[in-house]
Amino acid sequence: MRLTVIASGSSGNCSLLEIGSVRLLLDCGISCKRIRTAILPLGLPPDDLDGILITHEHTDHTTGLRTMLNHHPMPVYTRPKTMTAISRICPNIGDAFSPLFDKVTIGDVTVEAFPTSHDAADPIGFSVSCGEKFSLATDLGIVTNSVLSSIADADVLLLEANHDRQLLQKGSYPQTLKRRILSPRGHLDNRTAGDTLCRLVKRPDHVVLGHMSEENNRPLLARQTVEAVISEAGMIPTSFNITVLNQGEGATVTT
Repeated sequence: MRLTVIASGSSGNCSLLEIGSVRLLLDCGISCKRIRTAILPLGLPPDDLDGILITHEHTDHTTGLRTMLNHHPMPVYTRPKTMTAISRICPNIGDAFSPLFDKVTIGDVTVEAFPTSHDAADPIGFSVSCGEKFSLATDLGIVTNSVLSSIADADVLLLEANHDRQLLQKGSYPQTLKRRILSPRGHLDNRTAGDTLCRLVKRPDHVVLGHMSEENNRPLLARQTVEAVISEAGMIPTSFNITVLNQGEGATVTT
């Protein structure tokens, strides 16, 4: 399995997951040109992709979708309500839509979707399995038991660590936006990300902390906070193989 995070954060989200014989884009919140530039050096022309998984319709997850499909037609897997919401701003992409309810098989890979708590039409996270398992859980205000169960045995986990609560509360965002981010349908803070790792039944081989706010978080602060929570739970922080993504930056994890 190889996970290549091309971008992660409020300015755009897109990753490439190579697992089994399948190559999938996870969200499409950056330009088609930027995606091509990132994946061509990996020996993967965009026309060789097997599909795109979309978590929800917000523009930082879908802004490049229309152009991508115009140049490189492929299936788009997401919830029907999400596709309806996307179609309002990106008409004529319905032919690419493949509904994703609980589970779908793509080649030799199984994709399982789980609901997340976010202010979108029908937001979801993904677990993708083929021997090994990858899970994505971002854009969620709370970690429900359903989310925790879905990501519990992931080998590689991309988990949201969006903000530090104090930085957010003292920052320049308007109060309405602060309330949205802090709400149960907003985004995960660093301490909640750390607590989520402590609650997992199986420790992932790799944890990638992503969807980080440029203004309300810092990579070092996110790491220090998550590791402090792990220590407080009586665990050894270095036993977690953690990669922290800065706003807009990428990373590669290979198992």
